Amino acid sequence: MKLRFSPTSPYVRKVTVTLIETGLEDRVERIPTSVWDPETDIATVNPLGKIPALVTDDGQVLFDSPVICEYLDSLHDGDKLFPAPGAPRWRALRLLALGDGMTDAGVLKLLESRRPEAFQYDKWAQRQGTVIGRAMDDRRRLLHRLAGLPLPGFGLARRPPRPRRVVRGLLRASVDDGDGAERGGVIPRGGRFDAPAGAREGAADQVVFS
Repeated sequence: MKLRFSPTSPYVRKVTVTLIETGLEDRVERIPTSVWDPETDIATVNPLGKIPALVTDDGQVLFDSPVICEYLDSLHDGDKLFPAPGAPRWRALRLLALGDGMTDAGVLKLLESRRPEAFQYDKWAQRQGTVIGRAMDDRRRLLHRLAGLPLPGFGLARRPPRPRRVVRGLLRASVDDGDGAERGGVIPRGGRFDAPAGAREGAADQVVFS
């Protein structure tokens, strides 16, 4: 398989986490792709001109990242990241959509900040920031509920302690340690969430992703 990617794409990183969790890293050739390069051929692979895009062994092209992740999850015999139909699946897909929507809003906010100042629309950027804040609050509630912890008051001013145990079926999560620093980590097949130290990565220089 061949993965068209940029290391700065948060959506590509989601696919990378899936490759690690499913043990398929060695089966994928990574092809660096700049969607902003005038000479790029990405549109011949993905007509939307976005990354990530996965070319399967039989020549089929898959996009965007949720489709790629679920396809990869179908290729191994271990514990599945995407649960079978039923309540756990809808819960996992809801959290996946929440994370994607939060990332989409962050990308839109970043794009707006890169416009010439005279063309920036502050209300649009503020709206995306509000979306991110609401999504983070909702995610904290869900992670606390899954961890069996009491639900504290939520909001950007009050940050809950880090939940340590959650369920499988979640591709990636990040939580607050209570000091205002957002830390990310992968929820492995074993079901424990251990967030590594270090702040989230800096702003991407490529922002057209899926």
